[in-house]
Formats: sequence, C-alpha cells, structure tokens
Amino acid sequence: MKRNCFSLVVLDKPIQFAGSDRADIVIMFGAQDSNAHIEEGIRAIVALLDNNETMARLRAASTREEVIALL
Repeated sequence: MKRNCFSLVVLDKPIQFAGSDRADIVIMFGAQDSNAHIEEGIRAIVALLDNNETMARLRAASTREEVIALL
C-alpha cells in the first residue's frame, strides 16, 4: 500500500454484520501499518458519524461529488 486511505459506501439496502445493528453506511480503511488508520482516520470518522445532519446528507447524496463535498 502506497498511502493510507479509506472507502465509504452508502448502501441502498442495509446489511447486518454478525452480532451488530443493521448498517447502511460502510467504511473501510487501508493502512500502511497497523496503527496509521487509528491515528489518522478514526477520530475524523467518529466526528462524522456523530453528526446527524451530515449522516442524513450522506444518505441523501446521489453523486460521488456530493459525498466528497460532505467529507
């Protein structure tokens, strides 16, 4: 992996992971080492997930550009 990254997917139909609530937004991390994703990404993602208005706007976004603008 050349650099740290993440992917955010907004699903049309929520899915359920084993032992968890249903999810309609899935976030995946790619990290150069085992700690990089924690240091660089988790805090920002948690802040995003805590904002109900931003989450509603993510769910309503219909283009990649709209999602990027929200992030």
